[in-house]
Amino acid sequence: MHSTLLATSSGTPIISNLDDRLIHEIMRSLNDLAAVGIEPPYALLVSRIGVAGARFNFAREQAYHWSDNLGDSLDRDQYHIDEVIFETIPTAQAECASIIRPILDQMANAG
Repeated sequence: MHSTLLATSSGTPIISNLDDRLIHEIMRSLNDLAAVGIEPPYALLVSRIGVAGARFNFAREQAYHWSDNLGDSLDRDQYHIDEVIFETIPTAQAECASIIRPILDQMANAG
């Protein structure tokens, strides 16, 4: 799964929409697992590799210019986030977001 990656005029990579893409891909993957007969629980582990110097874009609305909502530059090349266990498959994106909140919080705190 890849998030949208932009770059500033100086070449700094910008990571955008990571949370939305993560939620979408998690729900797709869990439904795919269930479709082939693999039942919960599921363990989710997230890592960001090759991200030293990149910055997160925290803008959530179209009205905000992305360059005004950037996090600090990531100081490490790799971030390995704590695991989350899914006991059931979320039926809505809000439910999935609630379950992976620890992952989203760790990523936001890194940026």
